[in-house]
Amino acid sequence: MGVQKPDFYGWADLLMNQLCGGNSNKSLRQHLKKTAKETWQLVNWLTHARSANKTASSIAIHSS
Repeated sequence: MGVQKPDFYGWADLLMNQLCGGNSNKSLRQHLKKTAKETWQLVNWLTHARSANKTASSIAIHSS
């Protein structure tokens, strides 16, 4: 798999596979990948949303 520079999801997958490799870490790896994806989507929304506020920002910061 060739990962391009701006491919956050690809880089997150590679990182989680490296840090939490092996069958015994499958659940942890899946959780971290899901959290990374959802946090990225939240921060992307926060960046562009005019309705974003301090509460939304705080939630995004503490999601990682």
